[in-house]
Amino acid sequence: FLEPGGGSFSGRLQEGKRTGGGVLHCSEGRYEGRFAGDEFEGEGNFVSADGTVEFRGSFARGRRHGPGYELRRGENGGVESFEGEWVEGERRRGILTAADGSKTKGTWANGCLDEALPVWRSCTIGDGSHWEGGWVGGQPHGKGVLTSAQGASLRGTFAKGALCPDKAAHADSVPHKGGTFDGSWRAGAPHGRGRLTYTSGAQLEGEWRGGEAHSCRGTLLLSGGHRFDGQVRSGAPDGRGSMRYANGARFEGTFRAGAPEDHGICFEPDGRRYEGQWHGGLRHGHGMVTLPTSARVSGSWARGAL
Repeated sequence: FLEPGGGSFSGRLQEGKRTGGGVLHCSEGRYEGRFAGDEFEGEGNFVSADGTVEFRGSFARGRRHGPGYELRRGENGGVESFEGEWVEGERRRGILTAADGSKTKGTWANGCLDEALPVWRSCTIGDGSHWEGGWVGGQPHGKGVLTSAQGASLRGTFAKGALCPDKAAHADSVPHKGGTFDGSWRAGAPHGRGRLTYTSGAQLEGEWRGGEAHSCRGTLLLSGGHRFDGQVRSGAPDGRGSMRYANGARFEGTFRAGAPEDHGICFEPDGRRYEGQWHGGLRHGHGMVTLPTSARVSGSWARGAL
């Protein structure tokens, strides 16, 4: 059927009005779908005459109404889409995907995003980090995940663009003390259960407080190039373990507050070996020194002296 204002209609007419399924070509574009009383009604697809706008979804009384998907092509080749609910021809609730790939989920009123209601966004922010979560006043606000350009991420509650220091969060691959930390995070530091992984693959895992290993087991890299493997408390070796010093010496035994204590064995770089009692990091009590020649000297030490 030829339309009075130009264009054509292929489908069923009832009392001169389009009814049921059909295809309409008109100056505005092309519509294929359901009709009732000469208007779009039910499911249908619409493409504008210039091809820049496409819509698939529900119609009522000639207007978009109900669930639908709209795609818009810009002059520079960018594509924007909206998927969600429509009311009387206007967006109401859904997800808007911008040409740069950022996504905004929220409520619309009179064609504009209503920022007085909860808004969710997935986007890249100023420093190159990616944000996915609540959004207020143009910045992260509420629960969400912030991922740096290097891949480190923090999941928790944010306020005005920053992680709330008084609320628990979770870290993934966040740089800390020469390695990357995975686990509980609070006030800008590891706090709770977690694991520190060094570039060598060595790990320190357990309970953390205020950024320090509170009760952990694994590898602790210390300033000066020393490496400890064993029990760690309050950020220092504490319990059974092995310390490799930067000068090549090695101690195996018990530590207290970072220093050898009680019984242990020290292997010196020159081949000497001391096995015996320690206190406060010094030889103290009965012990034996074995020289590279296999000769042995035993006796009692006091504060490091025989």
